[in-house]
Amino acid sequence: MGYATKIVAIGFGILVWIASAVARAAPPLPDDYQLLERGFCRFAVPSANQGVVGELESVCEDQLRIIYQQLGVERDPSVELIDVRIVVRPDQMKEVSPPDAPPPRWSSAIAYPESNLIVLPLRHRSGQPLLDLDIVLLHELSHLALRQALNGAKVPRWFSEGIAVQQSEGSSLRRYWVLWRAARGNNLIPLSDVVHYPAQPGKINLAYAQAADFVGLLLRKRGWLGVRIAIRRMASNATFDQAISYSYKRTLKSLESEWRKGLLGRWQWLPLLTGSGLIWGLMVVLFVVSYFAVKRRQRRRMEEMEREEQLQDQAFDMVTTSHHAGSPALPLSLKKTKIRIDDDIHTLH
Repeated sequence: MGYATKIVAIGFGILVWIASAVARAAPPLPDDYQLLERGFCRFAVPSANQGVVGELESVCEDQLRIIYQQLGVERDPSVELIDVRIVVRPDQMKEVSPPDAPPPRWSSAIAYPESNLIVLPLRHRSGQPLLDLDIVLLHELSHLALRQALNGAKVPRWFSEGIAVQQSEGSSLRRYWVLWRAARGNNLIPLSDVVHYPAQPGKINLAYAQAADFVGLLLRKRGWLGVRIAIRRMASNATFDQAISYSYKRTLKSLESEWRKGLLGRWQWLPLLTGSGLIWGLMVVLFVVSYFAVKRRQRRRMEEMEREEQLQDQAFDMVTTSHHAGSPALPLSLKKTKIRIDDDIHTLH
C-alpha cells in the first residue's frame, strides 16, 4: 500500500484513504470552483454545489472546536486553515488531489495530513448521494487534530481510528452487534494485530468496531482528560504503552483484558434484536414512545388552554374596568362562569 498509508472504514461501507505522511502540493483548482472560509476550514467547492458548505460549516466551527478541546490542541484558524476540496463524483478526486499521490480507485474520500488537505466527494461510487458527509469530514478532521496534538509521535492504528470514531460518530448499535457476535464466538482480534486493516468487509468492520469500543472504555474511565494526559506524555517522547500506563495506572494488557471480559456482559440485551424477542421488544418500545407522545400532546394542549384563559381573564378585567368608568355594558361573550369538577376548576365559555 505504500509508505505510511492506511484504509479506514467509515460508517460500515465508506472507505477513506489516509495518504502518506509526506507534504504534497495540490494542483490548481478548476475555474468553476469557489473558495469559502468557514471556521477552521477553507472549502473549495464547485459553484453549483455551494449549498453543501452550509451543511458542513458547523463541522468546521463548533464541532471541530470541541475536537481540539478534547485532544488538547490549541489552534488559531487565522494562522492556517484546513483545505477541504469537494467534488461531485469519487472519480473526480484525482483532479484536485496531489498528482504524485492520487486516490485509489475504490476510495470514497482521501486525507493528506501533512498537506492539511481533505478531499470529499458528494456521491458514492454507486452514484447515490453521500448522506453522512458531515461524519466523514469530522472523522478526517479528528485525524488531523490528533496528529497535531501528538507532535509527530506514533500511535497504534486502532487508537487513531478509535479516537476518530468516538469524535465523529459516538455509539452505534450496529458496531455493538458486530462486537457482541465476535465476543460470543471468541473471534475478537488482538489489538496488537490491528495494524493493517483487513480487506474483507467482515474483518474490517470488526477491527473498526473494536478500535472504537476500546477507546470508549478509556473514555468511560477518565473521560477526555485521560486521553489528553496520554497524548501529552507521547508528545514528550513517551512510548504509547508508557503513556497509557501513566494516565490510567494500568498496563495496556490489563486494560484490554478487562475490556474483553466485559463485552458479553454489557450487551446481554442484544439477543432481543433477533428471533421472537424482536417483535415483543419493538412493541414495548412503541408503547412507551406512544405513551409519552400522548402525554406530551396533552400537556401542551393544557398549557395552551391555560394561556387562552389568562388572555380572556385579562380582557375581562379590562372591559370590567372600563364599564365601571361609564363604558358600554360588558359583552356576554366575555362573561365566564367557573365550576369545580373532581377538584379541578373549569371555565365555561
